[in-house]
Amino acid sequence: GRLKGFRFWPDTTSEDVHGKASRHAAAQVLSRELGMRVRRVAAAKPDAFKLTRTGSILWREEEIARLEPSGDPLKPTVSLLVDEHLSVPDREKVQARLDQWIGELVGDKLKLLVDLAKAEDLTGLARGIAFRLVEGFGVLKRESVAEEIRTLDQPARASLRRHGVRFGAFNIFVPILLKPAAAELILTLWSLKHATEHGLAPEIMPEPPRAGLTSVAANPTTPEAFYRACGFHVCGPRVVRFDILERLADLIRPLLAWRAHTPGDSAPAGATGDGGFTILPEMMSILGCSPDELGAVLKSLGFWVERKIISPPAVSAPAEAGE
Repeated sequence: GRLKGFRFWPDTTSEDVHGKASRHAAAQVLSRELGMRVRRVAAAKPDAFKLTRTGSILWREEEIARLEPSGDPLKPTVSLLVDEHLSVPDREKVQARLDQWIGELVGDKLKLLVDLAKAEDLTGLARGIAFRLVEGFGVLKRESVAEEIRTLDQPARASLRRHGVRFGAFNIFVPILLKPAAAELILTLWSLKHATEHGLAPEIMPEPPRAGLTSVAANPTTPEAFYRACGFHVCGPRVVRFDILERLADLIRPLLAWRAHTPGDSAPAGATGDGGFTILPEMMSILGCSPDELGAVLKSLGFWVERKIISPPAVSAPAEAGE
């Protein structure tokens, strides 16, 4: 037969004498082999296991368990993939080791989110926002909590900032969770809990934006919620990473606000002095896109294009020789 992980598939299911004898012989070997595997799993170091994007837990590249969603987004249930050949005490040993491993994995990769969930220094509105951030795997659309943010006092904001929360123009989020290892784990946990409600199969998910990219073209068939689980904000035809979108806002904000206070004041690059701005190369650079693509992003954020004819500066005629 074939043994994969902790499951055995016999080559024969025949009920004749030879079939029964083969299965009996296999059972003797299985008992020893499974016992040895259980001991190895129970003593295995964390890097002996691997979590796939679809929620499978692999040991020696063989699937031995799967994650299932639970009431707590940061505490998925480990469901063992075993059959009747594994004894109850051995199941309990494997279960205990994998429960410990997934707890340590989440606690390590998503530490700020785990700490936010149990922070005792957060009260009132700050506590409510922290709860919603944990439920949202580290991000909230600012507009979805606009009223709460308006009434949040400065000490409460400071307490959330101490836990790594950033109050952006478009999102309230935890920037450190955008790092590749954390982002990949968040996508797995989000998929387990929310993929089906957005018409996605957890086993066949869209490909997320490649690590290191700051913006990519949006696939119109991919749900917005999936991109947000990947750490990206949908901006019309493109999706932009949360922190990069805030950098763009930080570049634009002072240009919109600039006004000449005295005649002859020199405007900073990109400022028009009348509540508008012109696109700068740096804006395209941080998004990694063309002027037209950046224009589409800006339109999705509520800006509009205003075209003006700029008169070239007058050039004096050259002086005649001898003058």
